[in-house]
Amino acid sequence: MAKQLRVGNLFQILSGLAFFFVTACTNSASNPIKGEALFNRHCASCHQAPKINQLPKFIWQQQVLPDMAARMGIRENNFNPFKGLTLEEAELVAQSNVYPLKPTISFKDWQILKRYIINQAPDTLPKITTHRIDSLNLFNRLSYTIDRDKTPNYTYLKWQENKFTLANIYGDFLDFYPNTQETLFKQKFKSPIIAHTQLDSLELYTVIGKLDPSEKATGYSYLNGIELPYKLHRPVYQNLADLNNDNEPEILINEFGHHTGRLSLFSKNESKNTYIQKTIWPYAGVIKTQLKDLNNDGLLDIIALTTQGNESIMIFIQKEHLNFEPRKVLSFSPVYGSSWFEMIDMNKDGHLDIVTVHGDNADLSYTPKPYHGLRIFINDGDLNFTEKYFYPMYGATRFLAHDYDEDNDIDLAIISTFPDYTNAQSLPFIYLENIGDIDFKPKSFPDVHLGRWFLMDDGDFDHDGDIDIALSSFTYNFTPVPKKNRSLWHEKNIHLLILENKLIE
Repeated sequence: MAKQLRVGNLFQILSGLAFFFVTACTNSASNPIKGEALFNRHCASCHQAPKINQLPKFIWQQQVLPDMAARMGIRENNFNPFKGLTLEEAELVAQSNVYPLKPTISFKDWQILKRYIINQAPDTLPKITTHRIDSLNLFNRLSYTIDRDKTPNYTYLKWQENKFTLANIYGDFLDFYPNTQETLFKQKFKSPIIAHTQLDSLELYTVIGKLDPSEKATGYSYLNGIELPYKLHRPVYQNLADLNNDNEPEILINEFGHHTGRLSLFSKNESKNTYIQKTIWPYAGVIKTQLKDLNNDGLLDIIALTTQGNESIMIFIQKEHLNFEPRKVLSFSPVYGSSWFEMIDMNKDGHLDIVTVHGDNADLSYTPKPYHGLRIFINDGDLNFTEKYFYPMYGATRFLAHDYDEDNDIDLAIISTFPDYTNAQSLPFIYLENIGDIDFKPKSFPDVHLGRWFLMDDGDFDHDGDIDIALSSFTYNFTPVPKKNRSLWHEKNIHLLILENKLIE
């Protein structure tokens, strides 16, 4: 009974302790010089400060500023950061101290800061400059409905030899054979599978637990069918590899979390035949990791994309005994919505470059953003990275990189889970054909809006020698979508779209 209790009364108690009583705003609330100083001091204290012109005025006023005030211990305009939470969840949020009980700024200074931001913010954001989109003739399109009784909401997609392995939000884990259109349901889990890895005799599954933002750690991992004795905080990605060359694979899990989270490493305790958990990075928002030996010392290093306000590319150089030295090599604005990255040698100079996409728009600042898109950062050989290319794309969330047309350079395929549905030029899939010198020609195809594309994978699906692309749909309603799009997704019910490469026929 207590666990189901809503927290209106709890918030009254908390806000009673933290509420800043104010009689009136003073004329000093319009002091622009002090406002700028307060912005630089408070908004850049824990992450890169966003540029005020990166969000329109109404987003600042209605969404960001009320939450920002609460994060400084000030409650105003009846904003309740605990609204809708159960008592257990509210207690966890309170323990995180994201919304402190004691103000960290005076109300007078808060009014100056708020007025400065509102005065500086633009009424609207500029639109993305429209590129010419050519027809994508390299691929045929094949669509599949895997389970007609369920809407397409896939949380995992992987091509393996002659089948797709998928998982959905209903807890189903299944194989789909495109040649025969046969579906084999393998297992049912309590919540969605987000990762599945096989390495030699080991098989690792990770389950997210609570899909929506939460402070509750209800995720878990199975290794060879046995649940590891650790609760995970909204895990979203995993690696299984022998990092230190001791012939015992380690497990790396991105506990994305919400206000809190971490990057966790699990190493085997030989004496007890168990796994020991170690925190590599003690913050929320690690969304993807990649393993590379960046300094050629024979040990795998960790490259991580971090989000949740601290948007960056972090490199963790491995030292002795599975200890890691962190180094931030790229930093992004906290409103970019960083979503995916890969280390790839894009210019064929022997050094791994970094490709990123930014476009997660399921947050407080939901609005089309012209700085969303794909970026390429070139490595100078000493792990210093400089932006060389930007392709703007509203809501860009994932990409694949491969020489799909086999002309000896890397092409890129991008999906957007959050396109601007009011803009006919905003497409949820773009293929960037590499035309040399880190430049690309964008292409797409008709009926690109038939699904809300969320995951991608590639491989030789038809076994003809060239590489095909697969997109899976996720129609879960977490941001506004026009009725016509929702109706189209329901009518067509496309779960999987395959772009079949015609290079070799």
